Amino acid sequence: MLDSYYSVANSEIVFEEFNGDLVVLDLGTGRYFGFNAVGAVTWLALMDGACARDIASAGLDEAQLSVFLNTILREGIAIQAEGSRSSLPVKYAELLQSSDEAPGIEAFDDLSDLMMADPIHGVDAEMGWPHITKGK
Repeated sequence: MLDSYYSVANSEIVFEEFNGDLVVLDLGTGRYFGFNAVGAVTWLALMDGACARDIASAGLDEAQLSVFLNTILREGIAIQAEGSRSSLPVKYAELLQSSDEAPGIEAFDDLSDLMMADPIHGVDAEMGWPHITKGK
């Protein structure tokens, strides 16, 4: 697991970093995921092609990294990828070395009903968006 590379699980997984926060969204289920600072750096390094072993070598505890990797695999937002890609970029290594925090991820599904609603056909005609037609 630590000698693997990772990528997003499929084309319905999108992520965006803004103002230091990272959000990963599964467009297929409407679930979204928030990361703490170390989790965000870990995710971004993995998605940039760094090997998990290189991330651990930068100072991240291997057991904590393994828990994080198992979580992103279990949640279906990442998969193990074949082949070798890039080494850990210095910008990520420096951020990982300066923290003793474990990489964290939290899943949310409180907006999944809204995100999965058809904004044209599944909206209450009188109330409009974001009110969903009952039974949808």
